[in-house]
Amino acid sequence: MDNGQVFFGKFENSGAAYPLLRDVFYIGRQTSPDGKEVKNVLVKRGNEWHAPEHMYINRQHIVVIEPVSPTSQMAQLIKQAKAHRPQPQATQPPDGGTGEITLPGKTCFRKRGTPPTPRYSNAV
Repeated sequence: MDNGQVFFGKFENSGAAYPLLRDVFYIGRQTSPDGKEVKNVLVKRGNEWHAPEHMYINRQHIVVIEPVSPTSQMAQLIKQAKAHRPQPQATQPPDGGTGEITLPGKTCFRKRGTPPTPRYSNAV
């Protein structure tokens, strides 16, 4: 996105003025309680207070759309997040219901020249 946000998800209606992004994930930052350590976490959109199921994006603010390879680190993290997605229930799941998965210390953004796949895309 032109504001620096990055979203990963299933992209639909790419030619529309407001394309649709489903099954949305983004990178969040998590600070340790003592404030000394900051780590990146993969966050499933929908865990916010308003619990959005999808998002429409103003096409004028999209800078680039890239496919995510099914063998990439990001695809594996999304797969892992889906496997650990808490089911609706009266009690809190062990992760506190955040849906967050810690990313390894490496960068999670796809490098140019890596093979594309139509499964997941990141709208930047």
